[in-house]
Amino acid sequence: MFKSNRSVRQWSAGKKLGMSQIYVLFCVVFMCLAGIVQSGCQSLPRFKTDRREAPVVMADPSDLRLVLQKVNEQSRRVEFLKTDARIAVDGMPGLRGDLLVERPDNLRLKAGLMGMSELGFDLGYNRDLFWVWKKVATPGDPSALFYAYHHEFRNSAIQEQLPLQPKWLLDGLGLFEFVDPAPEIRSRKDGMIDVVIREADGPRGTVRVSTVDPRRGLIVQQAFYDGQGRRVAYVDSQNYRYYPETQVSLPQRVKIHVFDASGRETKMVVDFGEFAVNSFHGDRENLWKMPNPDDVPMIDLSVQGKMEFQTETAERTSRDWGGSSIRR
Repeated sequence: MFKSNRSVRQWSAGKKLGMSQIYVLFCVVFMCLAGIVQSGCQSLPRFKTDRREAPVVMADPSDLRLVLQKVNEQSRRVEFLKTDARIAVDGMPGLRGDLLVERPDNLRLKAGLMGMSELGFDLGYNRDLFWVWKKVATPGDPSALFYAYHHEFRNSAIQEQLPLQPKWLLDGLGLFEFVDPAPEIRSRKDGMIDVVIREADGPRGTVRVSTVDPRRGLIVQQAFYDGQGRRVAYVDSQNYRYYPETQVSLPQRVKIHVFDASGRETKMVVDFGEFAVNSFHGDRENLWKMPNPDDVPMIDLSVQGKMEFQTETAERTSRDWGGSSIRR
C-alpha cells in the first residue's frame, strides 16, 4: 500500500479531461509529446540491429496444438527483460528510454527527450494497478500521475467508452501463453493461424484473436474485439530477433493501433534495442511500485463520472462475446 500524508486535492476544480487526451494518454506518450514537438526536437534515428532471424521450430506445422505448445514454451523461458526503447505516436518526434519486464505481470517504461524521463513519462503495470506519470508540465496542462486498479478500471466509465488494456504493450512482446486446452483455431490462406480466445479477465465481452506464425511458433498480431464484434485495438509484433543463449525470439518493433468509440485511430510505435534476457539487477520490491511524487496531482481514472476527474493520493484501501463474426 502506498503511504502519503498529503490530503485529497482537487485537480483544477471542475476541470474535465477530454476523450482526446485520455485516448493519447493510454497510448503512453499522450500529452507530453505535444510539448516536445513544440520544442523543435528532431526525430531520433532507428536502432541499428543485426538480423538473427527467428528460426523455424516446426518443420511440419500441421499439428496446431503442438504449435501453441511451442509458443507457450518460448514464453515460459522468459522471466526478465531489459532493453532500450524508442516511442513515437503517429509520426511525431520520438522519445527514448528504458523498458523493464518481469513476467507475468510487471512492466516499467521510463522515457523522455534524449532519454531523460524527467522530460517525459513513467509508465508502470503490476498485478494490482497501472499508472502513467506525465512529468512534463506545459501552460494550462500541469504534471500529473494517472492511475487505476485493474478490477476497478474494468468497470469504469472510461473503460465503457474506450476499452483499453495497458498490458497490451507487454503482450506485444509476443510472450502470451495459451491456457485454453481446446481453443478455436482458424487456418488462414497466408499460412498463419488465428487463435480465438474469450478474455475472462478483460473488459466485458472482449475477444482476443492471436495470429501465429506456425513454423516459427511466434505471435505476429493480437486483435481485440468488444461484445459487438467491433475491433477496438490490434498489436503488431514485427522483425523478430533470435537470442540463441536463451532460445527466445523477441520483436524489434511493436505497433499498437487503438480505436475510440467513433472509430478514430491512434497508432503508437515502439522500437526496441538489444534485449537482456533473464539478466536482471535492481530493487525488485520497489521497481514495480507506483511512485508517490510530492506536489503532483494523482488522478484515479476508475472513480470518475462523466469524465469529471478529482485527484487523491495513492494511499487507498484495497478494495458472450456476442459478435457473429470477427472483422479483421
